[in-house]
Amino acid sequence: MNRIASFDFVRTIAILFVIAIHACARLNAAIVVESNSFGIIHWGGALWHIIYTAVPLFVMLSGALLLGKDEPINLFFKKRLQRILIPFLVWSFVLGTFLYYKENHMLSGCLTWIVKSTLTGGIHTIYWYIYLILGLYLITPLLRKIIQHSTSGLKIYFLALLLVIYILGQYLPCLQLFHRFVSDNLLYSFYFVAGYVISINVEQIKRYYKLLVVLCICVYIVGMLIFMINAKILDSYRIIETILVFTLIIASPWQFNRIAGGVRLISTMSYGIYLTHFAIISLLSGLSFLQYINAAIYPLVAIAMVLPLNMIMLQILKKMGLGKWVM
Repeated sequence: MNRIASFDFVRTIAILFVIAIHACARLNAAIVVESNSFGIIHWGGALWHIIYTAVPLFVMLSGALLLGKDEPINLFFKKRLQRILIPFLVWSFVLGTFLYYKENHMLSGCLTWIVKSTLTGGIHTIYWYIYLILGLYLITPLLRKIIQHSTSGLKIYFLALLLVIYILGQYLPCLQLFHRFVSDNLLYSFYFVAGYVISINVEQIKRYYKLLVVLCICVYIVGMLIFMINAKILDSYRIIETILVFTLIIASPWQFNRIAGGVRLISTMSYGIYLTHFAIISLLSGLSFLQYINAAIYPLVAIAMVLPLNMIMLQILKKMGLGKWVM
């Protein structure tokens, strides 16, 4: 796959994973399972634990796309903020109005609630990612200068420093030197830079692609075992899985010509899908038969139901000339 096509593939995989995560959250909320149960839900969770690499994949892709560019700061912010903020604000208003009315059965005070929610965390919890990516955009011009003019050794040192501080701060909070710096923002900054570093070394990585495939399979299987033993450990283990999934996709030697058009279409709609898929899931969640679907295939069923409806809605809006406003 060429570079642009591979990035489309990363974006498509990530948005499919996002849909699966939030659809499964509905399922998990509806079914009570003992934490130590090895029933079908538990096995399904182990099988699909990889979907939680979704947001880190998006962040790595953003780093790969942005950190290597050289453009004026004002142009960078104009392009990025328009691309992100306009659809975000539009859907915050539209879906915020829907959610407020659904909860309160009136519109009085709706606009105040939407403005307050948008300024403090979003009209829906899934919008946390938008604030994260906007924060990363703020430091991108600075990171570009640092990363582009650094040696390979300094790039590795920077990544290792971010990762070590995060992990030690998480598991050894008594070490005040590290613990005071720990936050999820530190981890996502690592993903952001790592995406760029991997992308510029993709040709060298391709030489070891068969080994990479074997390594990914082994890491995935170990991840399943970790999930069934102690799922909390996966929070740190997911770093390894995310890096390997991202690398596996962008270094792939296969062209996937038969699905390239579909992948590109989903990729171009991915932001609009991210902003609106929870509404589609909410509408479909009332279908009682969903609770009887085998957990091992539930994410696939959810994607098969939500994605087409979401894309049809966005395509209709695009045909109406609203494309830049909604995705």
